[in-house]
Amino acid sequence: MVLVTHRLQILSQVTKMLVLRDGQVDRFGPRDTVLAELRGPRQVPATGQGG
Repeated sequence: MVLVTHRLQILSQVTKMLVLRDGQVDRFGPRDTVLAELRGPRQVPATGQGG
């Protein structure tokens, strides 16, 4: 089955994802891996104003 969506809720139903960017394959693989790559590295927010 192939599913095309912009709705994140639907992604819980899939095991693999294909992400296209400008008509080219940008990412393909297991859903959780692709989503983690799209989110990028997690950054710890700065606490306080510094100084």
